[in-house]
Amino acid sequence: MPKTIPIEVRDKALELYIRDDMSAKAIADAVSAEFMTSVRTPTVYSWVTKYGWDDAKKAAKSQALEKITEAEASRLERVTKEHLTLYEKIRNKADQDLDAAVFDTALDAVRAAKIGAEGEIEILQDMMKMEFVQQVIQIIMEEVEDAEVLTAVGGRLRELVANTD
Repeated sequence: MPKTIPIEVRDKALELYIRDDMSAKAIADAVSAEFMTSVRTPTVYSWVTKYGWDDAKKAAKSQALEKITEAEASRLERVTKEHLTLYEKIRNKADQDLDAAVFDTALDAVRAAKIGAEGEIEILQDMMKMEFVQQVIQIIMEEVEDAEVLTAVGGRLRELVANTD
């Protein structure tokens, strides 16, 4: 009669399979040591097949990539809003000071207003570009099913975002 292995052992093996690039033997050794039981390498292989662990691993990597993408998009959106607010303040201050004649010359006031307006336009254009990039990323996430390709694309996108900061 086959030995019944507790579900906690199998769950830990699944966690190791998804999280780490461990061999079936290494997973069997790790859970055997942690739970003081005997799990053989063929048992781990059978779990991979029987319980669809490859699909679970792909789904986990895809979710992780999606979370990273969302986090980067959220950070970029926050920074963009801060910049937009700053440029709005510059433009508003220039407008107020122009009315109150606080600038030394009218040209100084016009320059400040121009800087504020150009900054706002630039930020709004960047926001439109970012929205486009987010839509492209969403399409990639929906259409690409290969976890390795998603991981590679995610890495390249992180490099791209890091290089543009």
